Order: sequence, then C-alpha cells, then structure tokens
Amino acid sequence: MPMKTWKTVGICVVAFGLAFGIWQLTKLTIPENEKNKPTDQILTTDWVLGNPQAIIKVVEYSDLQCPACKLYSGVGERIVDLFGNQVGFTYRHFPLKQIHPNATIAAQAAEAAGKQGKFWEMMGLLFEHQAEWEGSNQIFGLYTDYAKTLGLNQDQFRREIDAKEVKSLVEADYLSGLVAKVDATPTFYINGQKINNLKSAEDLITRIRFELEDATKSSQPSKE
Repeated sequence: MPMKTWKTVGICVVAFGLAFGIWQLTKLTIPENEKNKPTDQILTTDWVLGNPQAIIKVVEYSDLQCPACKLYSGVGERIVDLFGNQVGFTYRHFPLKQIHPNATIAAQAAEAAGKQGKFWEMMGLLFEHQAEWEGSNQIFGLYTDYAKTLGLNQDQFRREIDAKEVKSLVEADYLSGLVAKVDATPTFYINGQKINNLKSAEDLITRIRFELEDATKSSQPSKE
C-alpha cells in the first residue's frame, strides 16, 4: 500500500461517558486477561509487525472508520522499514461505536481476513476505500469484494466475519483500550507510555527514534 503524505492530523474523540456505558452493555464474554492487554508488551494474540521482543514496543489503538486514523495507515510498515528488528508494532481495534457505526464490522472484516493470513492487507484496503464503505448499506458485499481482491476464500470469509470468535477478538481489543484509558483515535503507546499531543506520523517516528537513542545509551556499559 503506498505511503501517504505525513502531515498534521486531528483525532476522533470518544464522547465523555460513552465508553464506560458501552463497556457495561457488552454482550460478549471476554476473558479477563484479554481485557487487560498491557501497552508495554506485545502478546501472542496481537497482530505484529517487526520484532515482538524488541526493545521498543509500539501499540496503536485505531478505528478503521476514523479519518484521522486513515492518515496514519501504513505507519507500522514504515516504522519497521526504518528501524527493523529494534521495534515491534501492534495494531489494536478501538471502534468508536457511537459515532462510527460501521467501524466494528470493519474490524471484524480485518480479523476474518487475518484468519486467512491477510490481516494487514485487508487493513490497507479498508483504509484505502474508507469513503466507499463508511456510509454504505451494502457493506458485506463490499467487504466480500475486498476479500476477493485479496484472493481469500469468500465463503470462509463470509462465515468468519460474523462469527462469535471474531467478534470477541475485536471486543477484547476495545475493552483493553478502555482499561488503557484510550479516549481518542488514533492513540499510540511507546513501551507503555501514552503519547500525548501527537501531531503527525513523522512526529511518532521522531519520538521512537529518541526512545531508541535513550535505550541504546542506557544499555552501554559505564566507562568508569
């Protein structure tokens, strides 16, 4: 997926009080360990680019229907291209259900594609075609078309996009974001530290570079 122009962007904000209400109303049973995914670790259940054991771990909480998140799409690939195995990058779903009604099913489409090894590719298509599907009443047909483009088994994709397991994966990410106090999308964490006042993808990359420099200095033996 071609990289976009990296410029200052806004965020999609969670309305005060809505997140807790949605959490309380969830109908899915999510294991406690899934609700409390740490932001300073990359788990085996996470989608990962780069090195999950890297000295720098970046976690993004994002909404596929959020325009600001679209401007950050592909940033994980770029980070890994720049820093190699020094960085591990993971994406977690945080659909803003009250303002983005198609965000949850979009996340389920990505997870369903992931069942066939095409999570990141589907993510790229969903962001690329965000304007096409965000207000569509033919959303399943569009997503099936995207699955066909990626060479997926369409019958399997249609079954899994609405499967309880896939819904639970998305909801687990969402609930973990609430625990991590995500209040806008995209939200990024570097080694567990929430990055506030982020202005652009370039700003994120600069902060990662500083963290790497600090980590490298602290790991060097003292000359005394």
